[in-house]
Amino acid sequence: MLPDPSALAIVIPAHYACAGVAFFCAVVALVGYQRLTYRAFSICCLCVGGTQIGQAEYYTAQTVEQAAASIKLQTGMWLLVIPQLFLFIGAYTRQVRIAPWYAGLCVVFGVLVVANWMMPVGLRFESLRMADPLVLPWGETLARFQGESTAIGTFARLLIVPIVVWAAIRTWRHYRAGYRRAAILLGIYLALQVASMVHGRLIDHGILQSFYSAGFAFMALMLVMSVNLLLDLVQRSAQLKHALTDLQASTALREAAEHREHELAFTDTVTGLPNRNKFREEALRLFAAAHHEKSDLAILLLDLDHFRHVNDALGHDVGNGLLRQVAGRLTQANAGQAFLANLGGDGFIAMLNIPAGTPAEEAEMRARALASNLQGALAGEFAVGTHRLHIAASVGIAFHRGSVETGYTTFKNAEMAMYEAKARGRRAIRVFQPQLAEAVARRLRIQDGLRAAQQRGELVLEYQPVVAADLRTASLEALVRWHSAELGRVSPAEFVPIAEQTGDIHPIGAWVLDTACAQIGAWTRSGVRFGAHVAVNISPWQLMQDEFVAQVQAALVRHGIQPGQLMLEVTESALLFNLEDCIERLHQLRDLGIKVALDDFGTGYSSLHYLHQLPLDTLKIDRTFIVRIGDADGRLLVGGIVNMAAHLGLSVVAEGVETAAQCDILRELGCHYIQGYFACPPVGDGALRDFLARSPRD
Repeated sequence: MLPDPSALAIVIPAHYACAGVAFFCAVVALVGYQRLTYRAFSICCLCVGGTQIGQAEYYTAQTVEQAAASIKLQTGMWLLVIPQLFLFIGAYTRQVRIAPWYAGLCVVFGVLVVANWMMPVGLRFESLRMADPLVLPWGETLARFQGESTAIGTFARLLIVPIVVWAAIRTWRHYRAGYRRAAILLGIYLALQVASMVHGRLIDHGILQSFYSAGFAFMALMLVMSVNLLLDLVQRSAQLKHALTDLQASTALREAAEHREHELAFTDTVTGLPNRNKFREEALRLFAAAHHEKSDLAILLLDLDHFRHVNDALGHDVGNGLLRQVAGRLTQANAGQAFLANLGGDGFIAMLNIPAGTPAEEAEMRARALASNLQGALAGEFAVGTHRLHIAASVGIAFHRGSVETGYTTFKNAEMAMYEAKARGRRAIRVFQPQLAEAVARRLRIQDGLRAAQQRGELVLEYQPVVAADLRTASLEALVRWHSAELGRVSPAEFVPIAEQTGDIHPIGAWVLDTACAQIGAWTRSGVRFGAHVAVNISPWQLMQDEFVAQVQAALVRHGIQPGQLMLEVTESALLFNLEDCIERLHQLRDLGIKVALDDFGTGYSSLHYLHQLPLDTLKIDRTFIVRIGDADGRLLVGGIVNMAAHLGLSVVAEGVETAAQCDILRELGCHYIQGYFACPPVGDGALRDFLARSPRD
């Protein structure tokens, strides 16, 4: 029966259309070729496209031979698709250890494919004959053939059953594992595919008169995978967007970390100023520019006076807080005139460019003006937590004039000038002069030798009597002396400031206190009459230590002496730092019975303002006033101090008395006691015993 040319053709074009769709899906699936799921799906699509073409050719076959060729094509494609479908479902449902099973199926179905092409009619039928064509309701006519099924064909169909069962189990487990969307889509395909296979078997056995639907069922899988691929692409796009956001965030974090790393590398973490590394970098640039332009460069090296003792006595948190405030004030005072940096701790440096052609006098004037501004910025009180602190700075200046000196030489010259400023009483400005090199070299020798002086026994105590107006010995003052094997006799005025700056004053001060207490105990036990007490000078940095009062009390107990036999002398520099704590510790010492004296009165700062707050027994007038006591103004000034002390209930000791005339004037002014070379210089134990033996007694 020939097809009606006017009839509507649906089934045959649909098979060709499905073949085209299958080939298209095979290509599209290669977008995800990196994943096994899509690679297996692509091969399945190619095979299914072949079956669709074979099915279309079957329906248009005019002879048994044409029908046999189309059936062999269909059967071969289905045999090839089964292992790929197994691989696809295994990868789709995340099956582990699928490779051995897949390899076995490839071998089995590969043998069946070969058998299919070798058999005359293929694996499906033993023989083939033409049957009545199938006329569909809309008039389309499809060729139809019949034959007996082969045993090997039946075996091949039976092999598909366990694969379908396995696929159903995997789909269920995939659903239970939480992949519900993917499992439902796959389940729909499997249901349609099983239904189409049953439908095909019913057609083969003549039970149903219909066209085959197996090829169309596979379209459900292509739809499933298309939807899945689309969703995957959407998910990948979202992931890519998220990854891009993460990358941008990571880049921002990396840039912030690099910026922070740069800050850490070139910024001092305490002060926020450029650090030593940045200083080196900027110095190289400025020195090179000065060399090229033949201009001058002023180096100002600023070092805080006694800052080490703030750290030692109050802790690094207070010290760091003070440094931050100092840096803020220096930055404000600098106002961008010079490059300002922190060299670490309390050391600051400013590099001021001096234009070419500037006279040397004007260059020095500019540098001194900047140094003065920086020093002036530190005037006034610093409030750090509960502490009220005062700090000053010494400044050394050196000039880099074109290409005359190297940068390192200029820096060392500024350093020597700064040390000279400290040696001259601190809070000073010094410009480098060539002769400073020798003074700095001696300072370094003192600094190095001082550290070993105590271990070598080079430190000794000498004692200077304090006498009443009738020259009767009232008390003694213990004075430390250094007899260096290398440097000879070194004055306390020279080595004590260095010891204070380096921190060596703490072990030296502890040794002086302990040695003096031991001597008091020895004299007391041997009956030596040395007066009411022995005075020991205490560094402000010792007094600022929290454990100082306990140390003094331990020394009294260790050497068996009475608290009243010891007087501690503090200088007005103790008022520079943490006045409240100093006053509290002085009260604690007085409560123990220890006497307290204010030494070098008049040489410090704001002493009159704080004098009434200090728990004192004695006021010691500095020798600088005694030297001028012969003048009317000097006499008036000393008399005022004596009268003020009397109103405060304090005894007065005049230091540095060297002549009988000075002694007479002091006696007239009502000064209680004198101390100096007029009565007796500082002497050792033996000479002191001789002096005491000659001294008037009660």
